[in-house]
Amino acid sequence: MKKKYLLLCLLGFVVAKAQVAYPEIPEEPEPPQAQQDTLQEPEREHIIQDYIRLYYISPSGVGNNVLAKANDGQGGFGIGMSGYFTKNFGIIAGLEVTTYNITNAAMAANGSRTIITAPYIGGEYRLFLGKYFSLNPSLCFTANQMRQRNSEKKLGTYQGVGIRAGATFDYAIIPYIKLFAGANFAHIWYDVDVAAQYEDYYRKVGTLNVVAGIKLAF
Repeated sequence: MKKKYLLLCLLGFVVAKAQVAYPEIPEEPEPPQAQQDTLQEPEREHIIQDYIRLYYISPSGVGNNVLAKANDGQGGFGIGMSGYFTKNFGIIAGLEVTTYNITNAAMAANGSRTIITAPYIGGEYRLFLGKYFSLNPSLCFTANQMRQRNSEKKLGTYQGVGIRAGATFDYAIIPYIKLFAGANFAHIWYDVDVAAQYEDYYRKVGTLNVVAGIKLAF
């Protein structure tokens, strides 16, 4: 009898020690609904991206100069790249080619056509307007070449430098493709050998280009 009683006491002691050594681990509570919501896909955010831009140009001459008074803008194209160092600031560079029909041959080397090639480089600021839109003002320097010709031959080539201010309005279709439209104004100084009284008319040229195209991120 005493042995049975001692055996029961010993068994109870072992069970009690086991419960102390290995306490019951409580179940982890399920995350509340607010925490589950944070696991959902985040809203679309703007990120730093570099773009290739392809666009159409509707050109025109501005001011009292040979391009504005003796030429009629026909069309053109542009290709460029933009690289951003921060969310808002970046560098843009590219090339624009525009064509004009000469409307007064006597004032434009007796030609029929003017072609302007303008490489450019400068800075751009990106101002976000919500999730999908942005306004992008820019300031660039240009190296211009103006060629005049008729149906038979080239009549002259003139080199120049300019400064260009403009802006585009972008719409992001998806994060890596944007449509854009905008305009830029350029003031250009050409190296033309003319009499002093005609310098402003032939050397100082203004252009206004309306643009529309697409940007592709890479």
